[in-house]
Amino acid sequence: MKDKILNFLLLLCVITIIISLLPLGEFKKELKQNYGKIKKEREAIEAAKPVTHKFTMNINEVELSYKTKEEILNLRKNYVNNSIFASKNYKPSEELFGQIVDGKPWIANNYCLEDGKAAIDGISMRGLPIANPELLVIIEFPYVYNSPKTEAEIKFCKHFSYMLKPKYLIYDKGRNEIEIGYEKLERNVFNGFYQLNGINARDFGYEYVYLDKNKTNAYLIYYSKDNFSNEIVKFQDFFHLGHACKQEGGCNNISPFQGKLQFKPNPDKYLYDEKIYLKLWKNRPNSPNDKADINVIFTFK
Repeated sequence: MKDKILNFLLLLCVITIIISLLPLGEFKKELKQNYGKIKKEREAIEAAKPVTHKFTMNINEVELSYKTKEEILNLRKNYVNNSIFASKNYKPSEELFGQIVDGKPWIANNYCLEDGKAAIDGISMRGLPIANPELLVIIEFPYVYNSPKTEAEIKFCKHFSYMLKPKYLIYDKGRNEIEIGYEKLERNVFNGFYQLNGINARDFGYEYVYLDKNKTNAYLIYYSKDNFSNEIVKFQDFFHLGHACKQEGGCNNISPFQGKLQFKPNPDKYLYDEKIYLKLWKNRPNSPNDKADINVIFTFK
């Protein structure tokens, strides 16, 4: 009798253990399934992220005054062939570079007039895009030069001459972005407006530009009511012989005046870490919301 009772109790214990383990087994099974699902979702998210490869590049400077057109175009080819846009079939666009004139001066990187004329010796201001193909868009000051008179004006003018040289350039291949770092732009410079220069963008086929307001945090004032913040604008830049330098016979320069691409920082609103985010396309998009072919970011610190 005792053996029967003992066997019964033992069987009861085994059954109890089995029953108690069943819910735990179901829980483990469900947990394992959920873990597998979560793991797959995470792997999908990681796979969708762009692989970021950042390249920091030097800003090149070049002297162009009195060089022949052939010399300048050969320089251009050399800079492109050592850039992210390198191509054995590259040839400077005739529409953009065709009007450069042999042996003429180029305006130097100096906004201070000398005897009523622009400086032409040394580093060339308009050589910046020629020697830096990755600078798809740059910021320039396109207006007639002013003659500083006071010591403060001369100091400001000399500083301004170098303010528009980018401090750094970073190409982020994964994000398809080119970041160009500037120091803070002067907010009341000569009562004029800055202008976007898209000579490189045009040369590589990126004809159209638009300001992405969702990613731009800088407070800007625009020259024209219709501008790159409210419509898609086509770049018009090209090199030619001009007379804004006031030098006899003129200087090779960039034109034209593009009011839709002109802006200046709002002097009453200021952020430490300002950013302008541009979207570029090779063909006119149906909407400014369309994905860009490449993006250019200006940062100001």
